[in-house]
Amino acid sequence: MPAALTPTYYSAEEYLTLERSASYKNEFRDGQIYAMTGSNRNHNLVTGNIGGELSLQLKKTPLRSLHEQYAGQSSRSG
Repeated sequence: MPAALTPTYYSAEEYLTLERSASYKNEFRDGQIYAMTGSNRNHNLVTGNIGGELSLQLKKTPLRSLHEQYAGQSSRSG
């Protein structure tokens, strides 16, 4: 039976030091560091379009005030 690996835990300061010199982006969660996948232009276009469409659709529903609260807009506009 293979031995289980013991996870390494980092402080926020250690993470920031490592992240400044990393060639890729990482996520810091509960003291552990996880490599993040990269994005590209197509990914950014798709996510932007989805966000824009969701925004338009929410404005047509009773959730509009909640949407505006999170979007930082005034409920009097529009």
